[in-house]
Amino acid sequence: MRKIISIFTVLLLAAGCFSCSEKKDTKSDNKPVESDTSVTETDGSVDEPVIQQQTELREFKEDDFKTINVNITKTENEPPVQLHSMVTSDIDFGERISPCKGEKYRDKYKPVFDDENNADDENREYMEQADAEWEKSCTEPAKGSVGFWCQFGNDMYTAVSYDQYCTDGLHEVSIFRINGLTGEKTEIYRHSDPVRSFDVNDLYVFHDRIYIYLEDQLAYIDEDKGELVKIDHLNDYSGYFVENDADRLLVVSFKARTQEVPDDYEPKTGEEIRAEANGKKSVYLGEDRILSEYFPDEDRWSELSRVSITKDEAYEIDDISTALPQIYGKLFAWPEKPEGKRKYDVVTDEYRISTGLTGLDILYADHDRLAVRLSSKNIVHIFDIAKMEHYVIDCTSLGVNSEYFGGGLFAFPSGMSGTLYYIMPELGLTFPLVRLESGSEGNRSEYFFGQIEGGNIVFEQGVSIGKKEVKDGQSIYYTDYDTKTTRYWVNGDEMNG
Repeated sequence: MRKIISIFTVLLLAAGCFSCSEKKDTKSDNKPVESDTSVTETDGSVDEPVIQQQTELREFKEDDFKTINVNITKTENEPPVQLHSMVTSDIDFGERISPCKGEKYRDKYKPVFDDENNADDENREYMEQADAEWEKSCTEPAKGSVGFWCQFGNDMYTAVSYDQYCTDGLHEVSIFRINGLTGEKTEIYRHSDPVRSFDVNDLYVFHDRIYIYLEDQLAYIDEDKGELVKIDHLNDYSGYFVENDADRLLVVSFKARTQEVPDDYEPKTGEEIRAEANGKKSVYLGEDRILSEYFPDEDRWSELSRVSITKDEAYEIDDISTALPQIYGKLFAWPEKPEGKRKYDVVTDEYRISTGLTGLDILYADHDRLAVRLSSKNIVHIFDIAKMEHYVIDCTSLGVNSEYFGGGLFAFPSGMSGTLYYIMPELGLTFPLVRLESGSEGNRSEYFFGQIEGGNIVFEQGVSIGKKEVKDGQSIYYTDYDTKTTRYWVNGDEMNG
């Protein structure tokens, strides 16, 4: 067992990547609680909920709307939106040697590649190679490795690590801002410490301030001083920020529930044993997950929802956020099937609409417009409350996915080559924005996804352009893919003049 663990440890450490969360559209029928819970400024603990008066929901039936079947009409005319792009994998963040590789610390953080009790001919050559790579990392600078991106307007932000083959996190990390229009790079914060790790879970920009969710600490960057300012909020929780188009700073925090057990404890069937930071063993019981909103001008927190789930429930949920209410654009929304009915309503903070659909995915919820997609096909339904019109747009010929943003639709493929389109919902006019390239033959299939980020609709494409197989004799331990990553985006401010 130790041999297997050591091999996987090498692979993970060599990657030098960050712990980051996927920010994808998730589907949930959980509803926001009708409460407003503040957090004390002293210790970040949660006060008792304060019930707020809720506004009366506006209710609409399917036949309240005039249904308009919109025909797709492709045109080569100039599109009404401007698509920006940048090949982010081409950005060079330089090279550095992490301070944890100094002679005083290097042996403390060295991974265990092999030893006399864990030696066999099958993996010795590979382990010796890995050990040589670690030795090299202590004397030669490592290239900066990007974990993930976030965006605000035409500026992109990323956390870059220069720490490889370390058993205790990341000790050399910088936060960069990249101007997406000019390519100019600016380092806005640097962490370089041989003892304290700096593991970035997420980045978010709100009202010109850069927020960071570290492994168990929330903070923001004071750019004038180049300092990290800690925020007192559920300090022993991990978490991430929730993308939205409502100018709200929303945070999901989560923490495992465990029960300490003796070192010689034998787990029962189905139990999961975890090693705690203090060296003790514990049984994993489940997780607590909390959705909160922060008001920086008042330094105040409001808890929106809290769930406590079991171990089995945690394994059944693909994404941490799906057990909590979801915001789609500007409003929280969820599908709800009335008792005895086959078709779904969509309920938001402000209204309920009977969609007439037996299965749907919510794309966007605004104060006067709701966009949903049929679950089984890329057919989009837009309910315009201001005009009381229901637009039905069949996008299946354009791709399998759609996103709604800024009053328009974007249709695109799931990962293979294809075209990204912009559609004017009321007219059906369809403009090709970019033809997506394919990866080289025989390499890992490419990906393409879209989401709202910082007032934009952002798409990211990864294309495998090469691969390197790491072998020991005839065995392939892992394959390292060379991926070209491109970000495309439409700036919401530019769409609206």
